[in-house]
Amino acid sequence: SAPAAAPVSAPAKGSPLLDRAALYTYLSGEATKLLGPFKGYAFALEVERADSLPALQTLALQFVERVQKAKGDAAAAAVREALGLR
Repeated sequence: SAPAAAPVSAPAKGSPLLDRAALYTYLSGEATKLLGPFKGYAFALEVERADSLPALQTLALQFVERVQKAKGDAAAAAVREALGLR
């Protein structure tokens, strides 16, 4: 198998508790709902390209930030809760 890519440093807020399949499903499904059709589709493509759990966890943290910018604190808090982030 190919060597694992060096992990991208994630914020020290902790990692999502979901496994890879659950993270993939959640991020793919919620991206267009919460980010709109264009940004959501672009994000869903990033999710599709993520080839490991750490890559998806990093994207999940970015998703929280993007949702906060797009929809505000309450929406970001709901995403954090859905992802199991504290």
